Amino acid sequence: MGRKLDAVLGWNFKTAKFNKLVTLTLSRLVVLKSQRQIRCSQARFDVVQLLELGQHNRALLRVGF
Repeated sequence: MGRKLDAVLGWNFKTAKFNKLVTLTLSRLVVLKSQRQIRCSQARFDVVQLLELGQHNRALLRVGF
């Protein structure tokens, strides 16, 4: 195994430890993806509100143009 993987898993490779680590990593990825989707939808909603209020310049600044 590579040095980094040895550092994470220790010298003795244990399947149970590896499975637990993979499960925790996958669950964390799900949480991060959910948080990202929420941030994107909130930002999109903010831009729509600015456009509805006629604040086109602020909406353009919000999206990065």
